[in-house]
Amino acid sequence: MLDRNLSLHLNLSRLFIARQSYAAVEAAMQRISAEDIDLVEQHHILRAALRMPEEIPWVPGLDEGELGSLVSDLKDLLVLRSIEYRPERVVCDIGGADGVTAIALQNILGAESSVVVEKSGALVSAGRDAASRNMQTVSFQHCDARAADYRNSNFFYLYCPFGEHTTRAVLNRILEHRQGKGEILFCTNVIPDRWMSSFTGIQLLDGLPHRTCLRLWKANI
Repeated sequence: MLDRNLSLHLNLSRLFIARQSYAAVEAAMQRISAEDIDLVEQHHILRAALRMPEEIPWVPGLDEGELGSLVSDLKDLLVLRSIEYRPERVVCDIGGADGVTAIALQNILGAESSVVVEKSGALVSAGRDAASRNMQTVSFQHCDARAADYRNSNFFYLYCPFGEHTTRAVLNRILEHRQGKGEILFCTNVIPDRWMSSFTGIQLLDGLPHRTCLRLWKANI
C-alpha cells in the first residue's frame, strides 16, 4: 500500500509540473506573439519559461548578431497555427539543439510530442535535463541527421543549414522510414525550394501568409 501511495504521489507531482510547464510555455509564446522583439530575445523568454540558462549554448564566443543566424524566429513559427493539423502528429526538429524550438512547435501545433535530432552531445544532455525537469514530452536522438530514426514522426521542421548533399540524404532517409505510413509535412526555411520539389511526391502547399519565409510541403507516401 505504501509503494502504491508513493507511486500515486509521484504521478500527481509529475502531472502538476507538466501542467505548470505547459502554462509557462503558453504564456511565453503569447508574449512573443504580442511584443516586437528580436529572435534572440524570443529564445531568452522561452528559455526562462523552461527554467533553462539564458545563454544559448551553441558555440562559445558567438556574439548575438552571429547567434541570430543559428536560431529559429519563434514569432515567425506562430503562422503555423493557421494550418490544418492533427494533434496526434509528432514533431521532429532536425538539428534541434537543446529542444527549445521543438517545444515551441509542439505548443504552436498542438502536437502530442516532439523529437529532436542533434549531433552535439552537450546540447542533447542539456535538453534532456530540461525536458525531465519540466516533464516535457520531448525526446532526443544523439546522432547525425543522416542516421536518425524518423519512423514515428510525421511533421518535420528543417531549419538546418546543411549543404545540398546532406539535405538530400536526410530527406531520402525520412521518405524511406515513412514509406506506406501516410501523409507527412515538412516545414522549411533556409532550404532552397528546388531541393524539395526535385523529390517525387513532395509538393509545396499554399496557405501560409506571404510575410513569412517559411515553406510548407506535403508528401503522401
